[in-house]
Amino acid sequence: IYFKKYVLSWEKIRIWVDAMWGDYWPEVVVRWAVKVMNLHSDIELVLYWMEEEINKVLNLCKPSRDIEIIDTKNNINAHYKPNPRTFMEDKKDSSMIRMLEDLKRGQIDGMFSAWNTAAYYMVSRKAWKSEWVWTTFLVSEFPNSKKPISLAGDMWWNISAQPRHMLDYALLAKSYMLERYGVDVPINLISITTEPWKWDEFDEEAFTLLEELSRIGVIKFDGYVEADSFMKWERKIVIWKA
Repeated sequence: IYFKKYVLSWEKIRIWVDAMWGDYWPEVVVRWAVKVMNLHSDIELVLYWMEEEINKVLNLCKPSRDIEIIDTKNNINAHYKPNPRTFMEDKKDSSMIRMLEDLKRGQIDGMFSAWNTAAYYMVSRKAWKSEWVWTTFLVSEFPNSKKPISLAGDMWWNISAQPRHMLDYALLAKSYMLERYGVDVPINLISITTEPWKWDEFDEEAFTLLEELSRIGVIKFDGYVEADSFMKWERKIVIWKA
């Protein structure tokens, strides 16, 4: 969404980066941020985490311009298991929650993080409430032999998906492709088989729900596909239970 806006208007894009992520944080994250800003004058990155620790790395990198730092103290490590009822309050000064709250308020164009997936899932559910969509999911763009990009998900974001979640995935993925590329593309479910008599209860219920959504004109549902032809498709959306 933000890439499209950026390309069309040539405005400076402002992205906030969680410096507390990955296996070699914060050094790798900070060095990457410096490299990006040195190469691209129209990109502004803001780093979130402990200011003192970030500055230790910045002093070695010699950035060509100033990089803003948002000092946060309350960390969320890889082993943290969020409590749905108290998480947002317990970790309100963490880099993760501060970034998402600022994104929600429209102060930034986007964010990068590769930290605790369970915690990010919880925060995304709290930060963006919708009467249409119950859950969120993780997607990835894939090139294919036909050149256009396809969109695929869920990329192992939800560990206990239900058939009704496929409706959320379909709606979110459709919105993404419309905003990103301006196209309304067919949506398929991936299964080990396209033969209905081999489907389990999940397959049957998910198919029925998406078929009904397609019947009333909300999406273009194109049924089940098998994954062996994944890289040969025309541009489309494929969803599955992770």
